[in-house]
Amino acid sequence: FLQEAIPSEFIGKSDDDATQFSDSFNELIHFIEMALDVHKPELSGVLYPVFVHLYLRLVSADKSADAVAFYNRFGPALPAYHRGEEGSDGDPAGCGHLQQLRAVTRSGQVATSPVLEGFRSGQYTVILCKDSHRLLKQFLAERPGQPADSAMDHVTVEEVDGPPRSRQAVESRRGALLGEAGREANRARILYAVARDTSDAGPGQQGGTAGGGGSGGGANNGLDDSTAGGGGGGGSAGGGGDGDDDGPKKKKGKKDQAAGKNAKPDPNAPAPDRIPLPELRDRDRVERRQRARDLQKRQRLGPQSLPSCCLYTAHNSSDERVTACDISEDGLLLCCGTEHSAIKAWALSSRDGLEELLSAEELDKLDTSDDGVHLRMLADKHSMCRQLLGHSGSVYSVSIAPNKQLLVSGSSDTTVRLWSLQLWSCLVVLRGHHEPVWSVRFSPLGHYFASGGADWVARLWATDHCSPLRLFCGHLGDVDCVRFHPNGNYVATGSSDGMVRLFDVLNGRCVRAISGHKGAPACLDFSGCGRFLITGCTRGGLIVWDLAVTGGQVAHFTRAHDACAGGGVTCLAVCRDSQLLATGGLDSAVRLWDLAKLTAAAAPAAATTSSSSTGSQQQQNAPPPPPTPPTCQFDAASIFVKALYTKRTPLLALHFNRTNVLLAAGYFSADDRDSRRLFNPRQDRPDTRLEQRPSAVDATKPKPRRPADYPPNGFGDFWQRKLRTSFRRMNRSGSGLLTRDDFRAIGDEMVRLGGLSGQRAEDVRAVMLRIWDDYYRPREGGSGISADQYVAQKCRMVNGPLRDDVTRYGQELFKAMDHNGDERISREEYRIFTEAWGIGDRARDEMFELMQRDGAVAKEDFLSALADFYISEDESSPYSRLFGDLC
Repeated sequence: FLQEAIPSEFIGKSDDDATQFSDSFNELIHFIEMALDVHKPELSGVLYPVFVHLYLRLVSADKSADAVAFYNRFGPALPAYHRGEEGSDGDPAGCGHLQQLRAVTRSGQVATSPVLEGFRSGQYTVILCKDSHRLLKQFLAERPGQPADSAMDHVTVEEVDGPPRSRQAVESRRGALLGEAGREANRARILYAVARDTSDAGPGQQGGTAGGGGSGGGANNGLDDSTAGGGGGGGSAGGGGDGDDDGPKKKKGKKDQAAGKNAKPDPNAPAPDRIPLPELRDRDRVERRQRARDLQKRQRLGPQSLPSCCLYTAHNSSDERVTACDISEDGLLLCCGTEHSAIKAWALSSRDGLEELLSAEELDKLDTSDDGVHLRMLADKHSMCRQLLGHSGSVYSVSIAPNKQLLVSGSSDTTVRLWSLQLWSCLVVLRGHHEPVWSVRFSPLGHYFASGGADWVARLWATDHCSPLRLFCGHLGDVDCVRFHPNGNYVATGSSDGMVRLFDVLNGRCVRAISGHKGAPACLDFSGCGRFLITGCTRGGLIVWDLAVTGGQVAHFTRAHDACAGGGVTCLAVCRDSQLLATGGLDSAVRLWDLAKLTAAAAPAAATTSSSSTGSQQQQNAPPPPPTPPTCQFDAASIFVKALYTKRTPLLALHFNRTNVLLAAGYFSADDRDSRRLFNPRQDRPDTRLEQRPSAVDATKPKPRRPADYPPNGFGDFWQRKLRTSFRRMNRSGSGLLTRDDFRAIGDEMVRLGGLSGQRAEDVRAVMLRIWDDYYRPREGGSGISADQYVAQKCRMVNGPLRDDVTRYGQELFKAMDHNGDERISREEYRIFTEAWGIGDRARDEMFELMQRDGAVAKEDFLSALADFYISEDESSPYSRLFGDLC
């Protein structure tokens, strides 16, 4: 049975020598360590797939003890995003794929483990330059028949021209279950542009919700090439073709029409009839004109002109936990799904309320030939809140149609339901998924909607079909989030396998497969122009992708939100003019980013497609997109604009309404553990580690506080004593003048005490020098600052708009202390930090015991202690001795 069930490449032999496996893998590690520094980042990518293959061969040979020993010896040497973070909530994508591999200890499990799907078919991809690949082949040729050599037979090595990539460039592409996305999967040209009137209306700008998705491949019913041509009239109307709807005023309409005649069509935009759409109804035309009028009133946003913000919090939700939120395109309707299978809708405008149709008897009396019948069909009385019941499991995602007449929902009962927001009842139950449905999303053009679930497949549906029109297959993990492109021709999906894919709605083919996240992508959104895709993940990462090139990254930020404080990025939204990006997380914070600065750095799009091409020919005849450019080098602080903190509201939805007011929605969390459980809804019950009551020691510790929680500082004598104490700790030369050399000396000392080498040693030194450059280097010139200048700097920081710099400074310091990258500071790591800074043993032990939980210091607790030290004037605060006894 095992010979048939287990793939042949994983079948180990009973006489396999476990020692030979360890020696072979150790030689591979030694080969990479001895290679030139320029080759190490690329060559290190082969360690993970070789490790997996060798481990599985030992398991399949019924040598479980040897396999566990092999794992314990070499597993800690692999990157942290494969190993996972200690104390994570159990999410497979968040804790690393090796956590799943570690559970495979018997030969019978090899054939059924989902983490092994990519390795079974040899899909794991490593990209190497020619020189790096030549060195690897030479090493393997010298050791024929060795276990590492045979394992490499099942790894796809893609060779590229050019010099070896830097460590940052390599790491920005890794993290997915299948390794790096291959170049062949990203050669198709994407028609990313949006028609002018569709772009003005701002489709695709609804805020994402928690969850993620992914898919690949294509199915084949419904939308084929012939139906696309046949639906030309409807597609033109639905895609935004009528010039009369561009504005409410006649003069402006004529001006727009005249300009339209002279303007050339965008060669990067799809033909209006590429995707069949039904003809617009009268009510939809009225709504389009109203939308155009509203958009003319929108506020122009930017770093110096921030949006007004409004937060909606669901209270009293402890018994009926809110699991999903969505805000309508006009910002007047909020829908939430709950853990107890209910859906609730609220009108956000007391003037309008929720629409409801007249009774059947009253509808029969209406004259249907009248132009205004769609208005007289509605009842005069409007309620402010309605509830929808029908699901038999938790509702994990909801999406409101652009015209606010329909709602789609996905649930753990494996069904997708389509609801009427006028009849307030379920219209149809769509069955197709075989596992829970994590995400649903309407197309910005209406009519179509997509769903993704735990069966690893995303599906395309239409409001007039009871079966899916497309199956988007290819992911090797749950499809956690789905999102339509603003022009409605593509669907983006994110999956627990770490990949983000883009599918063509017309033919179901995957036109982009992009990697880089170190956790599961949790939310997706597009810029208004359709060229840029923004993705956020469960570990706080944020990536901006340029679709005009072959999956090029514009920027990659690994810590846009604090994963330790709540679990990463759960929702995001782009403002109507694509100047600002808003992100929300379970850390109860909304952060604003300068998106225009990022997109301006991208290379101009090459307009090479003939404007005369239409339909599918427009994409088939187009030349391939330009090659992938290097990732733009941006520091998160350089585009970070502002952080908006809620009291205790983890964010589930963000949305910019038509006037560019930022709307946010979430639920009130009485306990941080609630948000951590919500972010992993796949668990049948909460992680027992998170449900344990705090110990007596933890109960006496100060509650973590943010810089914004402290009152204005009066700059008293006690506070200045604290600052002068920290100045003395940093002034290692004792000259009385703090210089760049002092920070270089601290970095060198931390490297020496920690026994660090290679890239990790360089990172620690770089962090310390970056702290000097960003926070202490004198702006008015000079080589150093005195103690009085240092105190003056802190005075400007703690009482002004720079108060949040205390948190950013602490995050940099935490990076230097965290030698193994597990996001926790062990007692040994804290000892190295205090000795390098000259902090006494008594203060060190006292502070560590005060901050630690379960034997290590989490980032949240360290940042809270640092904020207390730099901002608080409370002389009784236990954190006053964070940098040792006061001077």
